[in-house]
Amino acid sequence: MTKSELLAMPASSYMNKDQRIFFASLVGQLVEAIRARIEAKKPELERVESFSDPTDTATLEELRQRVAVEIQRDTQRIKALQEAARRISQDDLFGFCEISGAEIGLARMLLLPEARLSVEEQERQERLARHQSQRIA
Repeated sequence: MTKSELLAMPASSYMNKDQRIFFASLVGQLVEAIRARIEAKKPELERVESFSDPTDTATLEELRQRVAVEIQRDTQRIKALQEAARRISQDDLFGFCEISGAEIGLARMLLLPEARLSVEEQERQERLARHQSQRIA
């Protein structure tokens, strides 16, 4: 099934067996792509160079730090995608908001298959967090 075919399906087909198979495949492809990206970045972390100029040394260290953060972010996304794969195979909650129970929607799930909240609920959670952080400050 293609993305176009998925999006053309009637609303009554939301997260049926075919759609779940599609998303399981998509999640697997994303995990493999992210793992490959991590492997490609590892040599940058392991690069050992000695510079006489402290500025060059600082630049290299900043690059390493940036790569380490990217790898950490990618690793966290892999964990979220693996959890999505578990939800696809083990329960009927994949594609539904964990708080409201509403459909998350195919478009959002295509962009972020590890999504656990609908757009509306995600925005509400972010507003709540901002409000709470303003009260603390």
